[in-house]
Amino acid sequence: MKRKNLKGFVAVLLTLLAGIILAGCASTPAETEAAGPVITPGPNESIVVIQRKKTMAGAAITMKVWVDDVETASAKNGQVISFAITDGDHVIQAGSSNVDKGEAVFISMQGERITLFAEPKMGAFAARFSLTQTGKYKL
Repeated sequence: MKRKNLKGFVAVLLTLLAGIILAGCASTPAETEAAGPVITPGPNESIVVIQRKKTMAGAAITMKVWVDDVETASAKNGQVISFAITDGDHVIQAGSSNVDKGEAVFISMQGERITLFAEPKMGAFAARFSLTQTGKYKL
């Protein structure tokens, strides 16, 4: 009789634990561009929008963004940032320090809005971010 009660108790306990674990894994929606300031480009300017992936790895690290080797913006975990840049060819990098700015992404813009997704890649001393282009639209 006691064995049946123990099996029932274990089954209920496992069900509760599974529910707690699955609730903790529920994803939160990423911030949208509407949550940030609206950027209006000037003449001969384009817009760059970067969404940083929300993740536990590197969550406390601030991502810095360099455009043509000039620090231009920064983003916290899960944040979406946007900024205007002059039309033409540019090199964009994302990392946590001047020592390792991450892989270079080459873009050419002419009155456009480009969207990039940034995913952290943890290194021994700093984080670099992999940038993937997710869209390019005429303004």
